[in-house]
Amino acid sequence: MTTWRIKEFNEWISGGCKPDNTVTELKLNDEGLTSLPESIGNLTALRALYIYGNQLTSPPESIGNLTALWWLKASCNKLTSLPESIGNLTALRALDLYGNQLTSLPESIVNLTYLRGLVISHNQLTSLPESIWNLKTLRVLYVENNQLTSLPESIMDLKHIEHVRVDFYLKDFITNPDMLKFVIFVEEKGDTKPAMQS
Repeated sequence: MTTWRIKEFNEWISGGCKPDNTVTELKLNDEGLTSLPESIGNLTALRALYIYGNQLTSPPESIGNLTALWWLKASCNKLTSLPESIGNLTALRALDLYGNQLTSLPESIVNLTYLRGLVISHNQLTSLPESIWNLKTLRVLYVENNQLTSLPESIMDLKHIEHVRVDFYLKDFITNPDMLKFVIFVEEKGDTKPAMQS
């Protein structure tokens, strides 16, 4: 595994951003970045991309070229939107978007058929696309501390779910007793309350 950090990344940019199929891990976290170049899409062998703790408002459209990506950690930025091309990341296993300013998710998220972990807590989401529940391999789902007023009925289709975090006021939308075993309801004050089991 070849890992780049900000130094190697900047050297690559200075050298003309030629396509590279050797680097598999890119760590650009906590660097104060406000944007990423479209050329990041030339790093087609990337398996892990860490861009958390920056000031990013949106990933570039070319992020959809990183089709070998397994891990994308973009928490604690200022993301207000995601490109539709994120749906091209069909090998993705974990997507962490905690602590951003997202108001919606692209419908293309349904294409992430290998996704096992989705963290979208502490955003500004007012709804979730019905298609999100077609992610049949999903095991971890954190959606607390958004602006949600309901959950899609198809939440019950998540057959492999093992961990769910959701705001307490949405508890009435979790009607499947089997799923309740895996749910932690989060109180408004920020602590957690285990789901009552029947």
